[in-house]
Amino acid sequence: MDRFFDWVERVLEPWADRLSRNPYMAVLQNSFFRLLPFMLTIAVLAAAQELLLNPYGPLLGPDGLGLGSVLTNGLQGEEYRSSALVETLERYRQVVQIGFGFIGLLMTMSLARPLAELWGGDPGIATFCALAGHSILTASPGGTASSVSIGSFWTAALSAAVAARVFSWLSQRHSLHWGENALLSPRVEKYIRLFPSVLLTMLLFFLMAALHREAEPFLDGLLSSFTPEQSANTLRLALFFQFFKSVFWWFGLHGDMFMAPLIRTVYNPAQMANQAGAGEYLFTSVFFNASTVHIWGLAIAILVFARNEDRRSVVKFCLPTLVFNLQEVIVFGLPVMLNPILLLPYLLAPLANVLTGWLAISAGIVPIFKFDLPWMVPPILCGTLSTGSFMGGVLQAIWLILDILIYAPFVIVANMVKSRPGEKGDDA
Repeated sequence: MDRFFDWVERVLEPWADRLSRNPYMAVLQNSFFRLLPFMLTIAVLAAAQELLLNPYGPLLGPDGLGLGSVLTNGLQGEEYRSSALVETLERYRQVVQIGFGFIGLLMTMSLARPLAELWGGDPGIATFCALAGHSILTASPGGTASSVSIGSFWTAALSAAVAARVFSWLSQRHSLHWGENALLSPRVEKYIRLFPSVLLTMLLFFLMAALHREAEPFLDGLLSSFTPEQSANTLRLALFFQFFKSVFWWFGLHGDMFMAPLIRTVYNPAQMANQAGAGEYLFTSVFFNASTVHIWGLAIAILVFARNEDRRSVVKFCLPTLVFNLQEVIVFGLPVMLNPILLLPYLLAPLANVLTGWLAISAGIVPIFKFDLPWMVPPILCGTLSTGSFMGGVLQAIWLILDILIYAPFVIVANMVKSRPGEKGDDA
């Protein structure tokens, strides 16, 4: 064990310490924490949109609790669909959906400005470039901006980082400055000369958008052989999916975004088939959303076993976001990202959830995840509503206990690494 501690302190600790002092990491963390109240607001609205405003959802819909029929005095079928209640709820849903688009823009602005300052560019112009770039990347082929939800934080981060870095670098190349004119006021000339830099930055975003649209059908084509009928009950593919999703997250990349082709071709169709009664697929998009309860396992393990008050304080600060399964804050706040001690449990815990979920559903102990829910529905409630049974909530509770047991030894090891017997040091 001492040899392991020596290796962690000699190799892994210095690496983690350098990462924690990285200025780019600090900028990203500060941007996320600055937007925390907005993230919570959007999560609450998204959950309300699905649970309270969706006339066909798990609470109001005929395939759920059927409260919509109760509120319309027993209307069913076409009469229910054409009722005033459904019309009103759909109108409110559209209003809420419009609000989702602003959170990505807020993230873009929050991140672009400090990055531009870090790289020596004009913060205001860089922010405008990032906003324009975000609009280009999220625009649909028809030319209208697609709705943006919490998942688009990573598009926002990409837009901000690319715009700030590229514009700052170009604007410092004097050969790209627009020609000077003594007749212009210095304030006007200051911005006019940046025209070539802005133009080239925008052209880069157009190129990125074009490449993305070309690559997306190609990736979907590669995965077209993975149909729900062949793959949605395959444990091997589910473990593959969950493993690489966690790997991407650990590197600070949006795992769901990188695994989106598999979600679109296998797990979303499987979820829709379950809800429509056209199939009984074990692994669905909501199943994997429910399995993210492992983040709660990490949080509880730190609160119970960690001796470092700073980490405990970060976890306490992140608890409101965990209610809505927002793991971004804790991933960057602790950080989990690129944390060598947390790598192994961060990979093992979700894999253990997939395996135990497969066993429980295959044995008929827990029903399949039938109802489609937004991923921000709180744990336990998510399992109960999506399966239509309290056993779904029990499964998430079992996952949580299992995850705490997986994370706890590594949290304890972190304590021992920082405070070995006979040595003086900070607790982990």
